[in-house]
Amino acid sequence: MTLRRPVAALLAVAGIVVPAGAAHGARLTAALSADQVLPAVPAGVPFAAAATFHGTLTRARHLTWRLQSSGTTGPVTAARIHLGGRRADGPAVLTLCAPCATRTRGTVARVTPRVAAALRTGRAYVEIATAANPAAELRGAVVIAIRTALRQLPDHPHRTETRGMRVLTGLLDGGHLDWDLVLQGIASPVTRAEIREGDATVRVLCAPCGGIRSGTWRLRRGHEQALRRGDLKLWIATAADRTGYATGRILID
Repeated sequence: MTLRRPVAALLAVAGIVVPAGAAHGARLTAALSADQVLPAVPAGVPFAAAATFHGTLTRARHLTWRLQSSGTTGPVTAARIHLGGRRADGPAVLTLCAPCATRTRGTVARVTPRVAAALRTGRAYVEIATAANPAAELRGAVVIAIRTALRQLPDHPHRTETRGMRVLTGLLDGGHLDWDLVLQGIASPVTRAEIREGDATVRVLCAPCGGIRSGTWRLRRGHEQALRRGDLKLWIATAADRTGYATGRILID
């Protein structure tokens, strides 16, 4: 089961000011828990044990990170980044801290190209260890957070203020996009929401739509590459504007 957590923005939208920092690096996040540890959940870990990792990786491969943990069996003895997908074990390639405070942060001047590629494509994870569980007590996949917002199409007749309305959020994780769509504050019912490349529909999110929708999209390689290039956009139509009401272009990094 995919774990969801609140995440920071890593999406810029055409016509919307890009948040400071979004143009300077990929925003990374991981939610660590005991039930993600392989091959089995470690014994004796409190149910409330958890940790969060947030990082920014620049194009020059400079990594800044922060880590917060709580509820573990004891002090965190080490936190490391490993190569590997969500359901696979892989080698440790970067030690973040050893030992680690419950709240800590740091920088890595330059990660290797292999590590940078894994972090950017959802093929890395963070593990923390304790004295009771020296191999791993908590684990979490490193994913890229996405967000987009709407701007109204210039030629539709029903103009209301939607510019900057954030409606699509999600986590890009190794070829899977877990998305949430929130359509509120729009006067006319939303009849269709799509992800498009140019004028071509590549994914229908809902038709008709209303309230809050969620789903998982397993991206083909070409679609993932298009998403990373910034060639995909969210497009919605309403009962009053069936040919297109608003759109928001998705940019990652």
